[in-house]
Amino acid sequence: PKARVTFVQTVAELATRPQNIEALQSAGVMSLLRPLLLDNVPSISQSAALALGRLANMNEELAESVVNNEILPQLVMSLNEQN
Repeated sequence: PKARVTFVQTVAELATRPQNIEALQSAGVMSLLRPLLLDNVPSISQSAALALGRLANMNEELAESVVNNEILPQLVMSLNEQN
């Protein structure tokens, strides 16, 4: 779990800077974060959701990706499991 925690926290941090968004998008980070939304470690799924939210907020194409790639329902499901 330590590597997953480090990964999602790093992506969430990188996603706060506009200059990183294109590189993250090119690296396919959206598809890497998606399965981590349902991670059984709450801090991992929360950080994945935070990273996805930041990415979607920074870039319209990534926001559309959240909706079109079934990430949004998975995000809602992960929130339901935690509450």
